[in-house]
Amino acid sequence: MTEDIRRKGVVDSVKFEVNTAAKVITGEVEIEAPSEKVWTLLTSHDEIITWYDECDNITRHSPQATLQVGSTFQLTRGGVSTWCRVTLMESCRQLGWIEETAGTPTVFVAFRLEPLGHERTRLVHTKTLAE
Repeated sequence: MTEDIRRKGVVDSVKFEVNTAAKVITGEVEIEAPSEKVWTLLTSHDEIITWYDECDNITRHSPQATLQVGSTFQLTRGGVSTWCRVTLMESCRQLGWIEETAGTPTVFVAFRLEPLGHERTRLVHTKTLAE
C-alpha cells in the first residue's frame, strides 16, 4: 500500500510552517489517494517506519496490528529510542500521539486528513513541543 501511494505521488509540493513562539511545526501535502488508504498507511504499525521521520525500527508494545487510542510503541532513529502513546484517534480524520525521548521535550504529533474528492486527500502533519 505504501508503494501504491508513493507511486501515485504528491499533487502539490509540501508546505511547511514553523511557529517558533508556539513551538509548532506544521506541514501539509496533497496525496493522490482516498483518505481511507492514507488512514490505513498512517495507522498500521508495520508501515510507520516506511514513512515517518527516518525511523530505523518500531517495536510494538500493544498486540494490535493497527494503532488505537492507548496503543504504545517505540521508535528508533539513529540508535535513539522514542516512546510513543496514541492519545487521539478519529477514524479517517485525525491521529495523534505523544513522543517522549530521554533528555528532550515531549512532542505531540498529530495527523489530520481532509478528503478532497474521490481520489485525493490533504494530509496535515503537526508537531508541538510541550512546555
